[in-house]
Amino acid sequence: MGTTAEERDRAPRLSIGVPVYNAEAYLTEALSCLLAQTFGDFELVVSDNASIDRTRAICLAFADRDPRVRYERQAENLGANWNFNRVFELSRGELFKCWGVRSMGVIRSAELRRTGLYRPVFGWEKVFMAELALRGRFGLLPERMFYQRVHGAAISQRVVLQKDRGTLEAHYRERTLPFVRYVCGYVGGAWRSAPGFASFLCCLAWVAAYVCQVRKLGRLLRAKLPARKAAADAAATPAMAEVAST
Repeated sequence: MGTTAEERDRAPRLSIGVPVYNAEAYLTEALSCLLAQTFGDFELVVSDNASIDRTRAICLAFADRDPRVRYERQAENLGANWNFNRVFELSRGELFKCWGVRSMGVIRSAELRRTGLYRPVFGWEKVFMAELALRGRFGLLPERMFYQRVHGAAISQRVVLQKDRGTLEAHYRERTLPFVRYVCGYVGGAWRSAPGFASFLCCLAWVAAYVCQVRKLGRLLRAKLPARKAAADAAATPAMAEVAST
């Protein structure tokens, strides 16, 4: 592409993180689409979490053809959340976008560095986005900026199995209950990012409500009571019919 060494060393405006694991089925099309966008001042940072398929070969082929592609392979699978953090650590842009994370748009890298990023806990994106929201307003663009393939093999589309949790929590040895981790994460995020002590206290009040789960308990009760009544009625119907027929 005629890119000079000076241009390759210059930090781009945008870094797009691409954490991958055994992604050969869709990787070629995804990287091609990312590289074909009209905005060109960006880099693709690919962290390969010890894939055992053709992911490495595909990434190296793209890196040979386009200097905007930077590829790193891990010697072992260190977990999906760890891999998200890794692509951000390797990024150099003023702005950052993690490909494949639906809840995360383009974010200022300086603000991301002030957060706790992702811990290797299943469902940690809620804690992460809550902390990020404390650092500033989110802007919503009216245009449709990108498409995302949602396929059946994605963790987000499957029943949460133990092996899925293992994929996210590889090499994580903390035995604390997930709920306790979430509470600690929310409190820690508020301590780091709340704009002032009054805001921090307000956040603690919301965390206390989360711990009590008052609203969630109410929703569960409202949902379960009619379901239980319907199940009881269904169970009683055959018996009543049998009594009537005798």
